[in-house]
Amino acid sequence: MFGWKSLSFSLMISGLFTLSCGSGDVLFSESHPSWSSDGQNISFSSRGDIYVSGIDMFDSINITNSEDSDFEPVWAPNGSLIAYQTHGQYGPEINLISQDGLTKTNLSSIPAEYYGLVWSPSSDMLAFSSDRAGWKSELAQGALGAMEIYVSFIDGKGDIQLTFDNAIATNPTWSPDGSRVAFQSNKDGDFEIYQISIDGTGLKQLTDNTWPDLSPSWSPDGSQIAFVSSRPKTDFQTDVTTGLDLYLMQEDGTRQFAITNVPYINFTNPSWSPDSKFLVFDGRYSTGVFDQHGIGMKGINEIYVMGMYDQYEYWRVTENKTNNPDLHGGPVWAPDSKTIAFHSGKSGITQINTAQIIGEQYEICKIYEEETCR
Repeated sequence: MFGWKSLSFSLMISGLFTLSCGSGDVLFSESHPSWSSDGQNISFSSRGDIYVSGIDMFDSINITNSEDSDFEPVWAPNGSLIAYQTHGQYGPEINLISQDGLTKTNLSSIPAEYYGLVWSPSSDMLAFSSDRAGWKSELAQGALGAMEIYVSFIDGKGDIQLTFDNAIATNPTWSPDGSRVAFQSNKDGDFEIYQISIDGTGLKQLTDNTWPDLSPSWSPDGSQIAFVSSRPKTDFQTDVTTGLDLYLMQEDGTRQFAITNVPYINFTNPSWSPDSKFLVFDGRYSTGVFDQHGIGMKGINEIYVMGMYDQYEYWRVTENKTNNPDLHGGPVWAPDSKTIAFHSGKSGITQINTAQIIGEQYEICKIYEEETCR
């Protein structure tokens, strides 16, 4: 049903950005890449600001250039605006900015923590999770720390709070028609996946078991939702660590089944290619080693791509040969469904890299060498 392939795949990997600062070439950490709608530019976070760079350029433009801490940019599907988060003198905020940095709008009227900004397919709304209910009133007993799901209209019409469960509801993902949002919530004890209409009606629970179900990702064709679950693995000895596997289900919650079944790897953050033919995701090896305080040691995180065909075969995109477990991560698809961007920490500095898919086969070029892959 599904299978693993090693490094005999084919992938083109090349570094994108090197920031030049001060009196010489100084490299700064970069993260959270997001593609423009035409696939010609990438926004990313670095040094507390938001930058934009063309994919064929080595320089980049600081479009926020503020004293606040700006991070996690997300480009609108129509390319008009970039949403991002800010931590500044007025507390956490959501802001919108144009690609050239000339137009900036504050979208959040209440200082609160915001997570998982996701644009609607029509680019007129943002979905996110927030603990703002606890910021509104000191009388909201137990609300502080709870995360609820919201939808915000970028034209200033206001917000709609979709959940009122005093629970942790996070990771919203839009249906392709923009009418519904799926998300994870622990309102019944353990994390399950739900969907709801954007007017706050029609709440439906999609998963229901004793194991956490997390990180829903709606396919662009609308037919399926990918998610992560720690349900017990099959075909292994009973003492194998459960870990996290990838699952698929129909958009209404029916026909749930695993598409990975690998011991000692935790697969997370599934993301569909725009044509719904591939999934890209992170996979962190479980070390099984604990420190003197009983805290598990981090395993190496790699990036994988899976073809959405009958066999559900998947390939490892990156190859970490360093002692940095977080060397690679955060993959996102370009609009052409053939290229991903991700962060890579070669030389001890996290920078943005791309990997281009050639047909449906992959060929790897080592990102640890100076040569450019062609």
